[in-house]
Amino acid sequence: AVDPVLDLSNLSFSADLLSAAARILDVVDIGENHSAGSPFEFANLAASEALSVAINSDFPAWSLDQADELVYQAEQAGLDTSAATIRSLLTTIAGATDTGGVGTDLSVNGSGAFVRGLVTQEVGIAYAHPVFDGRLGIGGNVRYLRGIASSKFIRYDDIKSGRDLVDELTDLSNTKTSNQVSLDLGVLLRLNDRWRFGVVGRNLTSPSFDVSGGGDYTLDPQVRVGVALKLAPGLVMAADVDITENETDALDGLKSQLLSVGTEYVLGLGEGHLALRAGAFTNLAGELRESMTVTAGVGFRIWRLQIDLAAAASPYFQEINFGGKKLPARLNLSGAIKWVTEF
Repeated sequence: AVDPVLDLSNLSFSADLLSAAARILDVVDIGENHSAGSPFEFANLAASEALSVAINSDFPAWSLDQADELVYQAEQAGLDTSAATIRSLLTTIAGATDTGGVGTDLSVNGSGAFVRGLVTQEVGIAYAHPVFDGRLGIGGNVRYLRGIASSKFIRYDDIKSGRDLVDELTDLSNTKTSNQVSLDLGVLLRLNDRWRFGVVGRNLTSPSFDVSGGGDYTLDPQVRVGVALKLAPGLVMAADVDITENETDALDGLKSQLLSVGTEYVLGLGEGHLALRAGAFTNLAGELRESMTVTAGVGFRIWRLQIDLAAAASPYFQEINFGGKKLPARLNLSGAIKWVTEF
């Protein structure tokens, strides 16, 4: 999880004790004319020129050309100067530079991002047993977990490029490793040859993993119930839902409570089979329209070798500021290869 932090207290481009005009000259020199028809014309002319005029009017030390230059450089950095948040930020920076003193410059600005994460590796031993002539199944899974937890703060000026950001996010030098044991339990009730009901509880022992610098990540228990209906030979429809509302220690306010529905059709092929799958899920703890996701998958089994492929995509699109592209809010791909032995 990446949680951004914006320091609005130290926004001046310069904090020396020279005049305001001198501080601004350190940043934009004399400035250039970026009005219509100039060789440095604004990308968003109307909004950018209005912002330049406002800065020139509100802060006496800024000439119009210097205000133009500030807004133009912001545009060149990829900022949308028509957005209210960006306009407010640039105005604040201009004002702080116009009146700034010691202790208000960007060199001491604390903007950046907290990066937190947990990677777990696990090995489990599972056992299940039927009772009441196979009408009821009870099972459990004991898991050994190795957790690698990370937590660090990345300052804004530590990032010089996109590659730097990727390197910082994937740097595992500031981590702490700890080990835990957890327990899962499940019950499956078969009413008849068509209906089945199940419930499963995961992480029932609430395993926790130490974080470097103090604190820990805890995997809270999760409970999920489901039902399956056999509609015809080889055709099954199923639905399941989280009973618990699940949270994460990595990012405050992020919650999930998934409701899923799906169907599978299995076609026998001699020593194997072909399975076709489709479904959908949504997050009951979020905006239902935005979290709706459709799924599709296919599975092959030849003797004991099984291959499963699946994809999920949201019909809800979100616009990305960079390039103005719209992408699905969720897009997942997964694959698994199994060697299945039954005894």
